Amino acid sequence: MSFEHESDSMNLLITGCYRTGTTLIEKLLHSHPELCVASQPFPVLYFYTKTLFYKKLSLNRLYPLGSLFLENSYKLEDFYEFLDNYTISKKDIDNIFIGLKEYKKGLWTPEILNFEGQLEPGIFFNIYKQLSSFVSTIFLKDDISYVGSKEILCEEYVPYLLSKGVRVIIILRDPRDMVASLNFRKKDNLTGEKRPILYSLRLWRKSIAFALECEDKLNFMWLRYEDLIEKPLETLNSIARFLGIDFFPSDISRREIRDQYGNLWRSNSSFKAHTGITVNSIGRYKSVLPEYVASYIETCCFPEMRYLDYPLNYIDDFDEAILYKFEEPFPVKHKKFADNKEYSLNCIDEEIERYRKLTQKENLSDEEVRKWFLFDNVYHKYFSFFK
Repeated sequence: MSFEHESDSMNLLITGCYRTGTTLIEKLLHSHPELCVASQPFPVLYFYTKTLFYKKLSLNRLYPLGSLFLENSYKLEDFYEFLDNYTISKKDIDNIFIGLKEYKKGLWTPEILNFEGQLEPGIFFNIYKQLSSFVSTIFLKDDISYVGSKEILCEEYVPYLLSKGVRVIIILRDPRDMVASLNFRKKDNLTGEKRPILYSLRLWRKSIAFALECEDKLNFMWLRYEDLIEKPLETLNSIARFLGIDFFPSDISRREIRDQYGNLWRSNSSFKAHTGITVNSIGRYKSVLPEYVASYIETCCFPEMRYLDYPLNYIDDFDEAILYKFEEPFPVKHKKFADNKEYSLNCIDEEIERYRKLTQKENLSDEEVRKWFLFDNVYHKYFSFFK
């Protein structure tokens, strides 16, 4: 994989799966005087561009930014070549802004709409840089070192952006707490109707795969939500070292959090809003998830949870019987999953086969590794637990 490298780029992307703490870390980082970080200022750019790529290949996918699990119609290198060669036209730009206007639940920095008509056509990175420069003018902060944005589910862009000098942070969270927040919420968290739990777990696994694949790359770091909550100053200062900026104030964990406009930020918790950092969100799954759901999550995420040192509280080993007995705790009402065919019994066989490929002694082909684990490096990291 090779890209033209652009050094000294002062851009930052924060990403991860939904309900993993991306908004919290974005707010905390924006509070630093050297950082300007917008909340989902141009989400449509990522899924619209991926849709253009699929259109070129005559492919149709449930979501443009899906899990990539079992994807065998293209390689990521093909996507990155597309990003470097496809010119996003004036018509495409118009469509992106139309999408931003319609995407009411996902556009959290609506001021970006004020720049409609000011984007020049170009490849993806040109558009990204122009939009980032607009962000820097929305929030009036002097002497900033980085202009950043938080967007979820766009991990497939990470290696490409790293190659262009963009610094990237992926935040990870215990998948049981993620599902507790996503599917067992007490109030609207702007994630839409409930999807099959397995769909979200596969998105979570995608996030882990990109984090582990990129962890040794220049300009990249990943962190766990739990560490941010339990050790906020230490974790934030590790980010400060990564970015080469001054350390955060020592009382950061005791301060109220403000949003980009200086207003008191009440968290976007799915349960009870709060105004600062609280440990109440860690381990909430223990009182929220039925045991059969928690054991299902541990089974589907078994290799990743072991590797990331998340404790397995409901299973001792991978148990396929748990997969066969599982039923969704709530009706799946999301229109994308109306017939739910993609998440029926055949998914059980896929999950069992994925685990079998980790425990078998035969070597996997490059194609199989991509289909089941995305990256050879990640596959071998998981595989090391099953020798």
